[in-house]
Formats: sequence, C-alpha cells, structure tokens
Amino acid sequence: MRLALLLTAAAVSASTACVPMGPYHHHPTTKADLAVGAVVGGIMLTGAVVSAARSEPTPDVESEPPAPVVVLPHPGEFDRAAAKAALRAVQYKDCGQGGSATVVLVFRSSGVVERAGVVGAHWHEAVSQCVVSRFQLTRVPPFTAERHAVSWKIHLPLALEVAPEQDQDQEEEPQPAAPEPVGM
Repeated sequence: MRLALLLTAAAVSASTACVPMGPYHHHPTTKADLAVGAVVGGIMLTGAVVSAARSEPTPDVESEPPAPVVVLPHPGEFDRAAAKAALRAVQYKDCGQGGSATVVLVFRSSGVVERAGVVGAHWHEAVSQCVVSRFQLTRVPPFTAERHAVSWKIHLPLALEVAPEQDQDQEEEPQPAAPEPVGM
C-alpha cells in the first residue's frame, strides 16, 4: 500500500520544475526524477543517471569532408600585362580638365599601391588629388620583389578639346631623375 501511494504521489507531483541536486550537478532534475529515485529500493539515483537512461540516442550524423585546401601559386615577377589592364580600367577622366601628366605608382609585393602621385600636371591641386585617389585603388597580382614602380601617362581633355578616338594612356618605367610627384 505504501508503495502504491508513493507511485501515485510521484505521478501526481511530476512536473517540469527543476530541483537542484547539489553543487556538482549540472543537469536540471525534475520532481519526477526524484520520485523515480525514491521508488528504486530506497537508493537515490542522480538526475544524470536517470537522464542518461531516458536520453535518446544521438543520430548518426554524416560528417562532411573537410574543406579543400587552396594552395595559392607562388608569386612570380611583376605582371606588366595585368598592371596595364588594371591601370586602363581606372576611371579618372571625370576628375576635371587640364591636359597631360604622368601618374607614378609604387606597388608593394602584395599588389597594393603603397604610394601614388602625379608628375608634370598643369592643373589645379584638386584635380591631381582626385586622379591620385582613383589610381590608389589599383590592384595587381602579388609578385616577388619588395616593390615595383610604374609610371602611366594620362590625358585629361581641355575644355575645348574633343575626346580622342584612342586612349592615349600608356605604361612606361619611371625616370629616376623625375621631380617629386604631387601627393607622394
């Protein structure tokens, strides 16, 4: 009779309220867990043991293959063709009017512009700053040398000038005795 009352009390008092099982117990224990523990021959089972008996088996999860390792090629020499293509793509003609000048760029080995400036410009400083800001965004493939300098002739049309049929920009190696570019 006493066992029947205990089972009935366990069924009635079972709820989802958590009852802590001591300082080292990290699994919440319900009153139903305690009632089950009292029924089993007077031996108190911990919530972890009872929960382990009730826990559902973990489904077999197919492990995904590891992500492929991407091996980048070792950087080679400065790629002049890639630099030429990148420089041709720069949109600077809306910076203003003024004529011809040379943009000098120094690329780091990572392909990022380290310094940029304009040489031989006879236009306002704001136009030069606009041109420099556009060319500073140029990127080339990484290369083995520490740095590489490139000069690029550009032409901004004068107010009365008609746009030329062919682009006059061209790449050439900078002259060592060139004056210090604006913005370098």
